[in-house]
Amino acid sequence: MAFAKEAEMTKEQIIKCNAIIHTASAASGSASFFTSQIPLADSVIIVPAQMVMVVGLAGVFGYKVTEGVAEAIVGPFISQQIGKAVAKQLVGFIPVAGNIVKATISVTFTETLGWLIAQKFCEGRARNLDAEDALNFVGDAIKKHNFKKKVSKPHSNHHK
Repeated sequence: MAFAKEAEMTKEQIIKCNAIIHTASAASGSASFFTSQIPLADSVIIVPAQMVMVVGLAGVFGYKVTEGVAEAIVGPFISQQIGKAVAKQLVGFIPVAGNIVKATISVTFTETLGWLIAQKFCEGRARNLDAEDALNFVGDAIKKHNFKKKVSKPHSNHHK
C-alpha cells in the first residue's frame, strides 16, 4: 500500500484532534502542576491521559486501537521522567516556579506527541497497527520531526 507523504487533515479532523490533544495536554499539565513536589505522582494521570489521546486520535481517522497498542505508542516517551528530569535541572523543587515549569513541559510534550501521532494516522501509517509496530510508528514520527540546529561554518571574507 502506498502512503501519502504529507496527507492533509480535513477541517473536521483538525477540530476533533484539537479537542482530544488539548484535553490530554490540560490533564497532563494540571497533574504536573498540582503534584510537582511529589515524585512520580503526575505519571498516574499523564500516561493514561496520553493513552486515551492515542485511542481518540485513532478514532478520528477511522482506526480502532487497543489499550495495549496505545500503551506501546506512549510508553517509549516516558513523559513523566523526561519532564521531571528537565524540570529538576531547571528549578528543582522550588514551590510555584517548579510547578509552572513542570506543567509547561508536560503540556508541551503531550501536545507534540499528539500532533505527531495524529499526522501518522492521517498519512495512513497506522493500518493494522499492533503493539510490535507501535515502536516503529513513533520512531518514524520522531525522525520526521527531529529538528536539529544546523551549524554552518562562517564564510571568510579574506581573499588570497
